[in-house]
Amino acid sequence: MKSYVLDLKKDDYIPQNQKKLFKYALEWCINNNWNSCKVNRTYYNFDFDKLEVNINGIGYGNYNTYKIKEMD
Repeated sequence: MKSYVLDLKKDDYIPQNQKKLFKYALEWCINNNWNSCKVNRTYYNFDFDKLEVNINGIGYGNYNTYKIKEMD
């Protein structure tokens, strides 16, 4: 099974709660063959082809995009 981690640069800021819930969202999406999910009012949209994740903690459509890396 493939695994992914956030590829954060030095100047990237991600709230601690979104970072903590990332692994649960990723695991659920991979296990259920989905690209998006909601964990504790935080939306995660994964694009595994572009190696990106869009995260929205508010729910109003303003997503922040972060890069992800594939780990073996």
